[in-house]
Amino acid sequence: MNNLGNHKPLPLSMISLLILMLSLPVLGDEQSNTSKDAPWDMNFFIPNCPGNQLPKKLQEDEVLMIDFDADDIVITNKDTVTFKGNVTLENGFKKLRADEATLNKADNIFTAKGNIRYHDQQVRLTSDAFTLEVDKQTGEVNNTKFQFVRGSLRGKARRINFKEDKTLRISDVGVTSCPPGSESWLLESSTIDVDPLKGIAEAKNVTLKINDVSIFYFPYISFPIDARRKSGFLYPSVGSSSRNGLEIEIPWYWNIAEDKDATFTARYLSKRGVMVAGEYRQLTENTENEVYAEYLSNDDRGLPDTEERFFYQINSAYSEGEHWRGKVDLSSVSDDDYFYDFGGNYSSGNRNSLRRFAQISFDDEHLSFTGLVSNDQLLSTPTDPYSRLPQLRLSLLYPEIFAGLTSNLHLEATAFVHDSSVESERFFAAPEISLPLNWLSGYIKPKLKLHYSRYSQDDPNNLLPDTVTRTMPIFSLDSAMFFERMIDIGRYNFTQTLEPRLFYLYVPSKQQSDIALFDTTSVNNGVDSLFRENRYSGFDRIGDSNQLSVAVTSRFYEPDTGREKMRITFGRAYYFEDRVVNLAFPEDGNPAVDLGIDDKANSALITNVKVGLYDNWSIKGELEYDDSANRTEKGVVGLHYISSGLAINLQHRLKRYNGLDDVEQAELSFSWQISEDLSFVGRWQQDLTKNRTIDSFAGLEYESCCWAIRLVARRYLNVRLDRQGIAVPGTDEFNNGIYLEFILKGLTNIGNSLNLERDIQGYEDRFRNY
Repeated sequence: MNNLGNHKPLPLSMISLLILMLSLPVLGDEQSNTSKDAPWDMNFFIPNCPGNQLPKKLQEDEVLMIDFDADDIVITNKDTVTFKGNVTLENGFKKLRADEATLNKADNIFTAKGNIRYHDQQVRLTSDAFTLEVDKQTGEVNNTKFQFVRGSLRGKARRINFKEDKTLRISDVGVTSCPPGSESWLLESSTIDVDPLKGIAEAKNVTLKINDVSIFYFPYISFPIDARRKSGFLYPSVGSSSRNGLEIEIPWYWNIAEDKDATFTARYLSKRGVMVAGEYRQLTENTENEVYAEYLSNDDRGLPDTEERFFYQINSAYSEGEHWRGKVDLSSVSDDDYFYDFGGNYSSGNRNSLRRFAQISFDDEHLSFTGLVSNDQLLSTPTDPYSRLPQLRLSLLYPEIFAGLTSNLHLEATAFVHDSSVESERFFAAPEISLPLNWLSGYIKPKLKLHYSRYSQDDPNNLLPDTVTRTMPIFSLDSAMFFERMIDIGRYNFTQTLEPRLFYLYVPSKQQSDIALFDTTSVNNGVDSLFRENRYSGFDRIGDSNQLSVAVTSRFYEPDTGREKMRITFGRAYYFEDRVVNLAFPEDGNPAVDLGIDDKANSALITNVKVGLYDNWSIKGELEYDDSANRTEKGVVGLHYISSGLAINLQHRLKRYNGLDDVEQAELSFSWQISEDLSFVGRWQQDLTKNRTIDSFAGLEYESCCWAIRLVARRYLNVRLDRQGIAVPGTDEFNNGIYLEFILKGLTNIGNSLNLERDIQGYEDRFRNY
């Protein structure tokens, strides 16, 4: 490439100086993914901006050789060489082009002028004039346009100074992430100090302009120029709600180390006062730790006994090798109304419980162990839950011990602690043996289990015995068959399966009302409940049963792809004996209530359907139909249309409670991309029983190539409850809020980050990566 013509060869000392000039990193970091063949134009890298191209990946040379070229090279004397016409100097990842360049060995100064183009691993720029002091590796560029290669920012400045510590000072500068000629937003600053090695920029005397109109002034701000974390103030969040008034949050982020950080936030609530919050996160090879806390010293709207408000949560997860796991979740709140008043930015305040537990577990092929302590907190309920101090579980699993036999042993010991109710120590053991017989088209699995429990109870009312033992055999026989055929439905070909399943269960009847309920309740009906060995959760009740559960499932697959397009299941249980065991026991000083005998001959007919014959349409539903009462007891049916740019969901839910507090709801949610830039989102949830709206919101999203905005207005039911779970009279049932999120792409996210994916199935958050 050395086009010297008939000129004299450069002296060795001059070549050495050129190598020195271009071999030292001007901006550091020689592990960039920037191509040394990156284009010279100043297009920007935001994907939605027209004409933007990401540079190719670096292809490092094994030896970084210096290349230089010019139409004419003039050696004035032994110390000075001048390159004229189409000057190109290239070394590794650094490349410079200019109309003319001069290298003075005596002063060790390199100058270039005229149509300058320069790029390295961190920045690309154009300029009128460029000066470099080779020894110090300092320099100056005037009247320049620049672009940070790794980040999303470009700009123009009167001057850029390359400093000896490899930082930059940019003077009289404007930066944006918008493409040339469409600067929707611009940050103007007197000076910006950039540290490419740390990925940090600090600006002074900053004005934020939107469409050339000054919006905010900041005496000082700092921001990242790439994806790395940095300490400093984050941009404020502004919102409003009918319950708290104007809300302004000012967060400060502390990047403590590579594996830990913290965020401190001052939150101003115009109707309540100033709340402070803090979050600490740590990630190590074996643990993930997070601590979060909120505190309001004097609530201006609080009740006399709730002026001091707080909430904290500690989460920790631990792992060691393949076998050991640990988890801690500790949360507490000052009062029952905390989430009602401070439910969070967009999240509902209808939270009624807090998990508080610590757990450690060990698992391998044949052994599973779990140790747990828990003390959960319930809100707006008359009684607190039982604490487990501790609970120890051990399972021994030995498949195919002899002639296909499988043996398991489950052990548990738990101490249930309560301030005002029955306490107990419970020991549970359940050895079981089974003989799984499997073949290609089906299986049969007989199983015999012996359930043993021992309770040491402490009843303050002396209505329950101190010691209770219970031994019960449980026999089950599970079986299924699998049939398959090809079938045509219209113009579609499918592989259809037919999967009948029979599950017989026998558990003898045993009176158990002398045992209190510590962790036991009824299990919700569903297809899976037909094949459970116990109709109750926990071990305080073992439901008597002599029943046969029958279910049939049929699936339709695409024969070429194996993709399931439709699944239908029908099932019910047939009872050969009445069920005597129930949840009654003496409590609160009163004898056990007679809950009667369940004498139904069969369960409700349960139907589960999932249909997706067309790529964009799907139907999902589950119904429980009681033919003895000739009515649907529970049902959920949803119709979904999801395509690129459009998602629509319709859903109906029904749950009957013997005519008391029946629940029937309808819901519509949607996300509609009206144009390439504009989207409309919304959700409406209606209580059909009480004829009132439970939750509704509507919003607009606008996204250009360099900025985006999302505005959502919401009204939702949020009822204040007393300790008995009864609505407090005279309080607002609904909360209204406006949620704003404004994004300057490549710079910051201003406002509340909204989690709409949780509420709109099929919604794609295009703002997530900014």
